[in-house]
Amino acid sequence: MAEIKQIDIREVMRRYSKEEAGGLMKEVMENNAMIIKSQKQIIELQIAMKEEERRREIRRQREKKEEETDKWMEKCRRRKKKRKNKGD
Repeated sequence: MAEIKQIDIREVMRRYSKEEAGGLMKEVMENNAMIIKSQKQIIELQIAMKEEERRREIRRQREKKEEETDKWMEKCRRRKKKRKNKGD
């Protein structure tokens, strides 16, 4: 991976011809645009991951509540069955 550091435009102009410097600057700008695009994609992915985690948490809460309701309903059925059996 290339070393990342600040570029001194005057130094580039001194070292290279105008054409070479222009080509280098174009490449730097293209790389910067690619970096910005990548950063946007990362942010979009982070948002999507947070949304998915939120949906999972809601689903877990719903399942837990349904489980608790099922347990409560089963207890009610057992009590009703016991009462019915006592009445016989």
